Amino acid sequence: FWDTMWAMGVDGLWDVPGFTEMALRELPTESSPRIGGRLLVDLLWSGDRAALYLLKSEDEKLNQYRDQKRDILQAIAWTKMTTKGLSSSDYDIWFKALLSSAETPESLNRLAGLLRSPKELAPAFKLGQDQRWGIITQLSALGFANASTLIAAENKKDPSSQGKLASIGAEAISPAKEKKEQWLGKIFSGELSYADVRAASRKLYPTVQREKRADLAPIFYAKFPKLASEGNSNAAIEVARSLAPTYCTAESAANLGRFLKETKDIPERAKRSLLIAKQRAEACVKHRVRTALALQQRK
Repeated sequence: FWDTMWAMGVDGLWDVPGFTEMALRELPTESSPRIGGRLLVDLLWSGDRAALYLLKSEDEKLNQYRDQKRDILQAIAWTKMTTKGLSSSDYDIWFKALLSSAETPESLNRLAGLLRSPKELAPAFKLGQDQRWGIITQLSALGFANASTLIAAENKKDPSSQGKLASIGAEAISPAKEKKEQWLGKIFSGELSYADVRAASRKLYPTVQREKRADLAPIFYAKFPKLASEGNSNAAIEVARSLAPTYCTAESAANLGRFLKETKDIPERAKRSLLIAKQRAEACVKHRVRTALALQQRK
């Protein structure tokens, strides 16, 4: 049922606001982790096809609708995470939703409080090292005031190889342009290990920062051909998949299309990833127009 509803939504046959409202009505009582997880993917975790991304708008009144739905989802996630007796799968899914829907100063402060004491959460849920890094990464993504201090402190607590990769992601996800430029320089330098390239690339542009690809697109276009021609195909494929300089505009899709026509020697899998990014950007433009129209019709 839900797969059909979302397919109709992205094809323009079912409006995204309608899907979002139905999902938010059903989620509080949904007992299946599989179905609940799928709804959350559609609402939050499918990049430029996620409902809460498509609901973003430059129109302040329309954007208020999106923020209202985000806050409802945040409240549901907190209720789930403080409820006793859920399965471990449920807790894992809802903790991820708790992080992803935290954008306001109040919700970020509440998340930061869990680092000091997780007593607010259900006793059966254990806040382990991965979850701590998840909190810190979300705080960093939203420009939380002392995120850098938290990253440094957590690095000391967790000197493991996984901790190192998590700290790379938490640093790269910072919204500060100079931080992005530093990490792009490292990624394209060829000096990082593949694991480090992957850790940084996959966090550099979270959904809440997709538009930052526009500011940094010139760096990608200037440096990617050299990376692609040096024979490090794994790094080139990862960078193409994670850092393609497109977001929800026709201009960014057209720019990438020209780049693909003019640039030779791109590994086939990397070229395929860039082509998919172009197609997704074009589709996103159509979806967002339909979504805005659906919202306006509700006014």
